[in-house]
Amino acid sequence: MELNGGLDTVLEGIAEGDNAWISLYPSLVPGTNSDLGEEFIDAMGFALVTAPAKALNILDVVDKRITKKDEAMYRFGTPTVCTMGMVYSYDKPSSLRYYKAVTASLAAQGKHGAECLKIINESMHEIEADDQQGKMTWGTRNG
Repeated sequence: MELNGGLDTVLEGIAEGDNAWISLYPSLVPGTNSDLGEEFIDAMGFALVTAPAKALNILDVVDKRITKKDEAMYRFGTPTVCTMGMVYSYDKPSSLRYYKAVTASLAAQGKHGAECLKIINESMHEIEADDQQGKMTWGTRNG
C-alpha cells in the first residue's frame, strides 16, 4: 500500500482514535522500516488513550498473528505498543502526561486492559529508575 503523502493523515487518524485507521494497523505495519515502524507504534500507543477498546482489540489481532509465528508482526503487538517507548521522542512532561492518561484509560478497560497496563507500569518503573540514576535521555518533542 502506497501511503507517502497520506502518511501523516494515517498516523494522526490512528493516534486520534479513528476506528477506520486503527483497523488498518495490522495491514499497514508489516514491512515498514524501523523509523516508520516506530511512528506506527507510537500512534497506536496514543490510540490506547483515545480509543482504548478498539486499540486493544486490534492489538489482540496482531498478537494472534504473532502467536502463529507471523514474523512481520513481532514488533507491533502488545509487548511493544504497551511500553513507554515514546519517551525517547517526547520530553519528560509530555511523557508523564501520557503515562497518567494511558494508565487511567487502560484501567477503565478492566480485564481487557490489564496486560497492557502491567507492561506500561513495568516500563515506567524502569524509566523512573534510569531517570533517578541520571541514565535517562528524554526526547524533545512535546505533545
